[in-house]
Amino acid sequence: MIKQNLDIAIFGATGHIGKNLSYYFSQNKKNNLVLFGRNKKKIQKIMNQIIPDGNYSFAGYNEFNNKKYDVIINCIGIGNPEDIIENRDILKITEYYDNKILEYIKNKKSVIYINFSSGAIFGQTIESPISESSLASINVNKLNEGAYYAISKLYSEAKHRNLKNLNIVDLRIFSFFSRFINLQDEFLMSNITNSIKFNKKLVTDKNDIIRDYVHPEDLFRIIEKCIKKEKINTVLDISSKKPISKFSLLKSLAKKYELNYVISNKIKTSPTGLKTKYYSKSKKITDLKIIPKYTSLQTILMELKFLTDSNA
Repeated sequence: MIKQNLDIAIFGATGHIGKNLSYYFSQNKKNNLVLFGRNKKKIQKIMNQIIPDGNYSFAGYNEFNNKKYDVIINCIGIGNPEDIIENRDILKITEYYDNKILEYIKNKKSVIYINFSSGAIFGQTIESPISESSLASINVNKLNEGAYYAISKLYSEAKHRNLKNLNIVDLRIFSFFSRFINLQDEFLMSNITNSIKFNKKLVTDKNDIIRDYVHPEDLFRIIEKCIKKEKINTVLDISSKKPISKFSLLKSLAKKYELNYVISNKIKTSPTGLKTKYYSKSKKITDLKIIPKYTSLQTILMELKFLTDSNA
């Protein structure tokens, strides 16, 4: 029988996805959240703004083994793509926190571990949508910072599939946008949001990339379904109801917000590589009987409304 009141640990609670999950899980007052981060004062400051009356506590990672949990969610990762270049310890960091959780759950078969992976595991160049038959492509003779990020996620997934007796779900995120985005990060949507909020010209390259922005509510519903499974060990590609191309998005935002943008002939690549069609067509998630409610465009318009109407 599934417990109605869950003890939930969230690693990386101050990150973009971590903040959203902290908010959604806190809506059920029966849940007991333990939010983990490197700086407890930082967590408290952020959560006081997001969920001032939530049922949660703060903890450092050194306190992790002091409590009991039903669900452990690992949102630790690189928030800003530019940080991948600076952070050469991504392999060590990813493995350290993953092993910490695996050590905890190895003798606790009822605990479910939700780990956030990435579509980046398929390689630094993605020119076609991902499917269930897609292969990862990593040039092992020319490894760089972007490859280290992909390898760190792929290695975690491989370990998890090998531990078939444990309840572990890896969620591959391709693109994510919400009202809790860090506007200092170098993402397309943070740049767009800043341009709209502060009436600045957006400069973008001529590449018409396709992205798939899952709505936070849809992501939360997927996690809820996974938690309700008594036995589960799998990986799921996370998608919205419909992806969107960059120029379709810019045209929509120019119409709604009078977004002023110019197209540069220079091609800007992310530290994780050039991904023109970065989304998945996998239908594996339908095994959970979940159909996303929101398209990428709907997600962006809903969350942008909050960001542009507030002082965020």
